[in-house]
Amino acid sequence: MPTRIWSGDAIVLDGGSVTTFFGGPLWFEVDLPSGRVFTLRVLFRTDGGAPSVEASVQDGQCDLLLIDFDGASGKGSAEPVLLSDSAEGRFFVHFRVFRHGLTGDREFAYTFFLAPKAEAEAPTAG
Repeated sequence: MPTRIWSGDAIVLDGGSVTTFFGGPLWFEVDLPSGRVFTLRVLFRTDGGAPSVEASVQDGQCDLLLIDFDGASGKGSAEPVLLSDSAEGRFFVHFRVFRHGLTGDREFAYTFFLAPKAEAEAPTAG
């Protein structure tokens, strides 16, 4: 039997930690309970400034560009980020990024949540 995890009113769909391959982007295909697949692409860029996020969401896919997420101590979302709001619920990601020294590789720790529609308002990606 698979493990079921909740936090507050949200169910945890998936969580873990992955490392980029030679600094390349990460692709996630998350199976939602409705059978729909949501695609998240996480890209990284270093500009030498303060960390920032640029997001583009459309038709079941989100591109999340993380700029200057370069510290070994990690930087990430202050609270879950809304990726999709549909009839099946509100789909969120919460993440933290750690850079591996001076290489282009980063570790991406994540949790995907699905909350009911009645959940309080939260910031959206983009």
